[in-house]
Parts: sequence; C-alpha cells; structure tokens
Amino acid sequence: MSSICNFVHSLNNKTGGVFEASRLLNSEIRNFGINSFLSDNKDIRTEKVYLNIAHGLWQWPSVVAYKNLISDNTPYLVFPHGMLDPWFKNTYHLKHIKKQLYWLWRQGRILKNAHAVCFTTEEERRLAQNTFWPYNCREVVTGLGVANPPPRENQ
Repeated sequence: MSSICNFVHSLNNKTGGVFEASRLLNSEIRNFGINSFLSDNKDIRTEKVYLNIAHGLWQWPSVVAYKNLISDNTPYLVFPHGMLDPWFKNTYHLKHIKKQLYWLWRQGRILKNAHAVCFTTEEERRLAQNTFWPYNCREVVTGLGVANPPPRENQ
C-alpha cells in the first residue's frame, strides 16, 4: 500500500512545536483514510511512499525528501514551520550568515524543487520572501491541516 511519509527531526514530544504539528497533521491525513506515518529515520524504505512531507528546515528531513525526489522521483512538500521568519535574521545576525551560506549551498535548492512550500498563514508566506536570497519556490498557504480546537465551555 502506498503511503505519505512525514519526516520530522525528532519524535520526542519534548522537542515542541514541529513534532506536535507534524503529529496532528499526520493524524488528520489518516482520518481521511490515507496511510500516513511519521518518521525520524533517515533511511525509511519499508513501503512505497508516494509523497514525502518534510517538517522544518536546516536539518535532515528536507535533505532526505530532496534525495528521494532525485533517486526515485517521489514528490515532496516542505513545511518550514516559521523557520523562514525574518525575525531570526534580524535577531541572530551571525547565525543568519551561516544559514545564508547553507541556503546557497543546499536549502534554497531543496525549496526550489519541492512540489510546494506550505505556509500556515498568508503573513508567514509573505515574510518568508525577504529572509534568504535567492528565494524561489512554489508557495501555498495551506493552514496546518489539523482539526479545529474544541469549543470553549465557559464563553
């Protein structure tokens, strides 16, 4: 059976937002009857995957998704999860220079070749355009794809 693989740097829920967002998205995909799973394993090849979703930037998930496109033509999406916000550029100048070099070497090409780079809001998408150069990707505002929050009991 074909599947969607959600690559996430760590499956430890103590790592916070990226793990939790990918866990919730994976759950919602499964609610539609689609076989989907999370993986923190760089060498996942146990079943046919027809789509990879890389969660986050700067670490192995997007690199592996890109390599899978090259090796077996598996398309991929990238969720930057706010990692393209210019706040980081303006706050951590030296770290931004290091990431700009990595962008030129690899990360920019990974986003350029993604089927789509998924942003959760229009504001996140707009801000991302001014963080690294050159910026070239297929942007889409998708929301996160998770269930609505439960209603408040005391309104």
